Amino acid sequence: MLYKKILGLILISALSAFLFVACDETTATEDPVPKPISNLMATSIDSATVALKFDPSASEIEALFKEYIVEITPGTFNPIIIPKGTTIVNVPGLTEIKEYTFSVKAVFSNGKASAPVSIKWAPAHRYNFSIRVYEYASQRGSGLVFQDDDGQPRTLTAASNVKWDICLDTRNNEYKIGSPKASDYTDQSGNYTNNGQPARNLDIYKVVENVDKLSDVFDSQGIDKNPNPRQKMFDFTTKTKGFVLFVKSYPPGNPAGNFAKVFVKANNGVILQGTAPDRYVELEISYQKTPGLPYALTNKNNNPAPVIRKNLNVEVR
Repeated sequence: MLYKKILGLILISALSAFLFVACDETTATEDPVPKPISNLMATSIDSATVALKFDPSASEIEALFKEYIVEITPGTFNPIIIPKGTTIVNVPGLTEIKEYTFSVKAVFSNGKASAPVSIKWAPAHRYNFSIRVYEYASQRGSGLVFQDDDGQPRTLTAASNVKWDICLDTRNNEYKIGSPKASDYTDQSGNYTNNGQPARNLDIYKVVENVDKLSDVFDSQGIDKNPNPRQKMFDFTTKTKGFVLFVKSYPPGNPAGNFAKVFVKANNGVILQGTAPDRYVELEISYQKTPGLPYALTNKNNNPAPVIRKNLNVEVR
C-alpha cells in the first residue's frame, strides 16, 4: 500500500514537471509584441496637412523595437513609417473637407505590432500671412471677419462692425479680445451702441496661454468637446506671451458655425504692438471652412453659447 502511494506521488510530480516545462517552452517560443503608444494628439497644419504627436511606446527601449506605422482612412494612403525616437509627424496629401482616422502602431523587427491607437481629425485652412487688428483709437479697424466675401479675412472699422467675427477693445488701458456681443461696443441686448445693429456670435471654448507658435498647440479632441463655451472677452492687459483662442463663429446663413483657432502673437514680451494711435495685435488663424467640423467629431449643438459681459454675474442669452 505504501509502495502504491509513493509511486502515485512520483507519477504526479513527473506529470507536473512535464506540464510546467511544456508551458514554459510554449511561452518561450511566442513572439513578443510591443506595447502601444499613448497620448495621441493632432493639429491642423494647413488645408492638406495634419500633424500627429504622441508619447512613445514603453517598448522602444527594447532591442527588438523597429519603428512606428501610421495608417490613414478613408482613402488609398500608403502607411507612413516613423523611425524610432520620433514622436511628431506631418501627414500630407489630405482633403480639407474630409475627416480622417489616423491609427498609430508600434512595430518590432519580428513583424509583431502593438494594438493601434487612433484619433479622428481634419485639415483646416491656415492663413499664414500677417493679420492685424488695430486698437480702438485707430482709424484702421477694431474687428475682423474671418472670411469676407472674397474668402479672405479682413480687418474692418466700426462702420462695418456688423461683420465682425472677433473684436479688439483697448479703451481705459485695458486690452481685451473676443466676442463682439460680449464687448463694451454693444448694449445688454448684444446690439452695437453706434448703430443699433446686432453683433455676431463668437463662442470661445478655451484659451491656451504661453504659446510661441500655433503649430505647437496639439489636442486630443475636437474643439466642440471642450465643455461650457462662452461668448466673452479675454483680458490680456498683463500678458507677455502669446495665446490661442479656440472659437466658433456664426456667419450669416450658417447655423452650424465655423470652428477656428486664433493665435494672438507676442513680440519680445509685448502683445499690443506698434505706436499709438495705431497699435495692433497680430494674429495667425487656422480656420475650418467646413461648417460644423471642429477638426474631429461633427458638432451636434448649433446654438450659440451664453454671453458673459463685464461686471455681470449673469449670463445674457
